[in-house]
Amino acid sequence: MKRYTITIPDDKEKTFIEMMKHIDYIEDIVDDLTYNITEEEKEIVRERIKKYEDSPDCYLSWDDIEKQIGHE
Repeated sequence: MKRYTITIPDDKEKTFIEMMKHIDYIEDIVDDLTYNITEEEKEIVRERIKKYEDSPDCYLSWDDIEKQIGHE
């Protein structure tokens, strides 16, 4: 059994799914929005969270950032 991943425009999804339903040898149609995140990437995020938790005063809120760049 083969599996393919395809990309289609949002406005064509309904039409595409309906066409696929009419092909008798297609077994399953799944909207598979999974993300493959490596352990290394997860560890980077964990380190950044820990760094923030250890010194939250060193970071700015989004509102403060907008104020600094004049997009208030």
